[in-house]
Amino acid sequence: MRRSKAELHEAVAVAFADREYPGDDRIADSDPRYESYEGHAITAFHRGMRWQEITLRRLLDDYAGDPTACLAFMQPEGWRYYLPAYVLMALDWEESEAIGDAVVGALTNPRARVESFTRVANDLGLEPDDVIAAHSKRFEERMSGLAPGELEAVRLALEHLVDVVEASNAPFQTQLPNAPREALDSWAFGPSA
Repeated sequence: MRRSKAELHEAVAVAFADREYPGDDRIADSDPRYESYEGHAITAFHRGMRWQEITLRRLLDDYAGDPTACLAFMQPEGWRYYLPAYVLMALDWEESEAIGDAVVGALTNPRARVESFTRVANDLGLEPDDVIAAHSKRFEERMSGLAPGELEAVRLALEHLVDVVEASNAPFQTQLPNAPREALDSWAFGPSA
């Protein structure tokens, strides 16, 4: 039996309750060559805030950059610390819109999206295998640092989103993509060699 959204909120909150703040220097990537680098803005926005303080409304109202980029630019420690806030946002699927999609994307192993990564790499003139390997390594670094209870809470949230997307796709009477299902299925990929 699936859990209600309120039960899922509680499960995520309990699972991540003891995760420690990563430190101001381990929130997001930085690049001192570029003042407007997105990672700088992500760090500035999240600095000193507990993950429980980051809500969809606060993100949309107070973050000046692209809110869908936050998880993508985070270092593994920052990603794991702030992940529950973003998972809770995604649970409000209709309201979270592109942010929910970005959260699900951050929870999808890049090796399950080889075509997409290859297309982007080719567009940028990069070697696709190198891009996939780098993104897969980062995904594994992030996910491997989650405690079993945290991983289970995230899995439960994704299962809920699978059901939400299936319900919204049902009227179309055809098989449509279900990104949360793709994310869960991607977890079957083992660690990179």
